[in-house]
Amino acid sequence: MYYPILIKKIIPIDQIILIINYLKDCGIGKENRDNKLKNSRIRQITYTLYLFNIIVSSDGVKRNVNHEISKLFYGRIILNRKYYTNNELLKSIYQYFDKIIEKNYKEILDK
Repeated sequence: MYYPILIKKIIPIDQIILIINYLKDCGIGKENRDNKLKNSRIRQITYTLYLFNIIVSSDGVKRNVNHEISKLFYGRIILNRKYYTNNELLKSIYQYFDKIIEKNYKEILDK
């Protein structure tokens, strides 16, 4: 399992395990998880999506953020998919975040 040295100093190992379990629950396999978490930007977005559902308690705020995520992820990105169709890395990153969004935001997105 990949744990960047910087992350070990900032985030205790038990909290990293919580994030790993979160990604497992989203259906993201070990190799994909490890590869994506090596990228600091993907790791930061992943942590933000994880923490958002833990920290934010307001249903109104959750609805608004979920709406914006939906507009970006299932609107703008899909609308401009011609830019990404030949880029396997971008497709892989999209599929990674799609699993997280489907698992944790779908209930609100469907409403």
